[in-house]
Amino acid sequence: MPFGAPKCDSAKLKSNLKLCSNRLNLLQKKKTEIGLKNRREIAELIKQKKIERSRIKTEQIVREDYVVEAMEILQTYCDLIVTRFGIFEAKNEVDPALETAIATLIWSTPRLNAEVNELEPIKKLFCAKYSKSYVDSCLENKMHTVNPSVIQKLDVMAPSKQLVELYMSMALRIELTRLMLSHDRDVERALP
Repeated sequence: MPFGAPKCDSAKLKSNLKLCSNRLNLLQKKKTEIGLKNRREIAELIKQKKIERSRIKTEQIVREDYVVEAMEILQTYCDLIVTRFGIFEAKNEVDPALETAIATLIWSTPRLNAEVNELEPIKKLFCAKYSKSYVDSCLENKMHTVNPSVIQKLDVMAPSKQLVELYMSMALRIELTRLMLSHDRDVERALP
């Protein structure tokens, strides 16, 4: 590391990884709750024969589900690095046991930084530890060490038509089940 280059503050990194893990956990819960509410809206739109609107709303839900799944993986990676922090601190180069976790967190930063602002300081601390060229390689996935599942889940491509239709049919099925359970409770209350 050149003279005067920033040094990785291990305590700050560990703290940011824990904060990031907590933020990811909260966002997953929030997005999942919103997704359930939106599924009911989709069923209602379908019942109203607003198919195209329901299809667009369904695409949004699919994308959000993908983001939630990616966040779950990233949370696991934050926890993994914290758990193996002794390995991280002991070596100046990236340990193979942490390589995918570190590369994936770095790669995800520009894609999720608006929602998970702890990722940016984590990326900067990794840059201080390993180098700007390493971080740049991760951002472009030049070494192919970023988790392919996270890449796929954070992709901006529209979900397949089949997947959207599957989500729409599931939304209808869930709403039908909810209505049947509600009806059963009403019948039970009406009985003497």
